[in-house]
Amino acid sequence: LEQIKVGTRRVESEKEGSSTEELIEERFKSKRLLLVLDDIWQISNVGDWEKFMSILNQSQEKGSTVLVTTRSQAIAQKVKPTGHSIELDGFKSGEFRKLFLTFVFGNEQCPRDKHFLLETA
Repeated sequence: LEQIKVGTRRVESEKEGSSTEELIEERFKSKRLLLVLDDIWQISNVGDWEKFMSILNQSQEKGSTVLVTTRSQAIAQKVKPTGHSIELDGFKSGEFRKLFLTFVFGNEQCPRDKHFLLETA
């Protein structure tokens, strides 16, 4: 939690010299939020993680959600007690390439002068 930087603009109800935890709690307690923590690789201190999540769970607004994505089963197990988890399978062979090419070219075919791009995809 020490690494979280809260903006310098104070909210009216904040006290001078408040801790980072107090500032986060104060700013989020009356807001509905969706926090996405994408591709988490490690949680070095489970106690800090639990403390952070308990602060976020203080939100008085219904419908607030924290979404965590990770490739690590160990990380998934660490964050699982704070909610529920959904395990997704990766793309089947060739599916990612198909998706990538759709993003690059849309519904169009690859132009002849760009065929070299197909070798890198």
